[in-house]
Amino acid sequence: MPRIMMHMMLSTRNELTIWNVFLLTLLTSAQVSQEENPGAGGSSLSEGTAAASRVEDGMILAASLDTPQDRLQPSTNDKVKGDGGQVEPPIVETRQGRVRGRRFPIRNNEFVAGFLGIPYAEPPLQELRFRPPMRKNSWDDIFNATEFSSICIQPGEQRIWDVVQVRNRSTIRKRKLDNYNMSEDCLTLNLYVPMTANGSLPYKPVLPVFFFIHGGSYYMNAGRLYPGQVLASMQNMIVVTFNYRLGPLGFLSTGDRAAPGNYGLLDQTLALEWVHENVAQFGGDPQKITLVGNSAGGASVMFHMFSELSRGKFVGITVQSGCSGAPWAIQESPRKHAESLATKLKCPVHPTTDLVDCLRNFPPLQIMKNAKLEDGLSLAYAAVIDGLYGGNFLSATPEQLIRQNKFQHVPILTGFTRDEVTIWFTDFGPTTQTKDLVSFVQLDVVSLLEDNPTVTSANIAAMIHFVTVQYLYRSGIAENDTTGKTTSVSEFISDVGLKAPCVKEMNLLTKYNSKPVYLYEFNYYSVDDVKMGRKEWIGLSSKVHLIYQEVVGLLSVTGNRGACFLVMI
Repeated sequence: MPRIMMHMMLSTRNELTIWNVFLLTLLTSAQVSQEENPGAGGSSLSEGTAAASRVEDGMILAASLDTPQDRLQPSTNDKVKGDGGQVEPPIVETRQGRVRGRRFPIRNNEFVAGFLGIPYAEPPLQELRFRPPMRKNSWDDIFNATEFSSICIQPGEQRIWDVVQVRNRSTIRKRKLDNYNMSEDCLTLNLYVPMTANGSLPYKPVLPVFFFIHGGSYYMNAGRLYPGQVLASMQNMIVVTFNYRLGPLGFLSTGDRAAPGNYGLLDQTLALEWVHENVAQFGGDPQKITLVGNSAGGASVMFHMFSELSRGKFVGITVQSGCSGAPWAIQESPRKHAESLATKLKCPVHPTTDLVDCLRNFPPLQIMKNAKLEDGLSLAYAAVIDGLYGGNFLSATPEQLIRQNKFQHVPILTGFTRDEVTIWFTDFGPTTQTKDLVSFVQLDVVSLLEDNPTVTSANIAAMIHFVTVQYLYRSGIAENDTTGKTTSVSEFISDVGLKAPCVKEMNLLTKYNSKPVYLYEFNYYSVDDVKMGRKEWIGLSSKVHLIYQEVVGLLSVTGNRGACFLVMI
């Protein structure tokens, strides 16, 4: 297996320069003031600091923020002074009704309006569980969009990486997701809107829209964990984050009409539709919506490019550390996981209508706790080709749709970091032995190939031998070099689980997409980087997005899952 070389950019227009040089210049241009308390509700920019951005081919390329944290809080005073004196909290008329937002202080007299927890769908409870979302009914009173909603049901024991400052330096901590209120009534979105100098919302719908789909393996995370107010202010654009159903509640499929699947993706579609219909009222241009996502969110972004339900609602995509061609992006045997869950909960597996009806009677957390969420390198509850089962989100595989030219032609920016999955190895230490890593590789090779009917046991054994030699016994890695061996295994997982299939998919898209396709690798390592897990091999790893900008008074954090984003202007 040749090493995957990612120092490239693909384009259907011209031969363009390597991304790494541009990114190095881009990302080191942002300086952060150390004087501002990041928890005080704003960040102070040192004099002369410019937003790390560049305009090329009608796009903004900028450093992105994807730090799971709730650090910038709304102003405690609903009324703030503008040029005209006291200004009332912003109120916007949407198609469903009026919403009242809050103001986030950014710097000096700059504010961003935050409209938090706006429902875009009816709560998917009882009979609505395992069904496509229903559009939210209208309301008569003013909806108080000043607080985040509950996050969607997910494994509470899962931890997220957070970034904090200790003695003027960045460091990391972990937080449990069960620190947040969870509910099935979670289908809400958050909008962050730059305010004018006099404290009002934009007068005309001219701002580009950054529509962010969070990652988290389709079973964890939430929109509120990605604060968008500073990004909105820096780039003068509207930032949208939102929740969608996760795990079995969002992606269970019986492989037939009883439960076709893709409910989380259909939630995303309805949220996108809501933004497309209403963003003009907030000053955004519905013809300038860019979809941005990382990891499973990045794969989701690509699925929208292939879905007829999302056609015409966006004009560009940025995909960070994910693609629809990755082996974990699509679940090809969804029924076995639905039956496994049903068996654990003592539900019937036949007929599938009874299986689904039975699961609707269980508390959502009980369903989540009994679900096996991962299956080797694949995810048990992921996107499915629901067109095979009576659904209408994906009619065929992404490769088939590309070759049939059945996708929305838009500019694509996608890429990876150097050390995509090393964060998985935080539990490995100096005592880790080669045999432990060999076992890890063997299990992953088997999980990739065992369901392929054309692959024999001899083929699998040969592949295990080849991969083990290629990645673990290369010259230059000593037997006791845990760092070298762990790095090499993580390279194998990155190659087979992300880089190779995604490069293949992007190469195919360059042949069919009439718009440019850009591919990058981010590999710049800063002396101020935070080492996730404090291990030498973590490098530019996963779980924490790039923070090389003046966002919340932080220095810099090792980037992962993409290094820049594209917004149409």
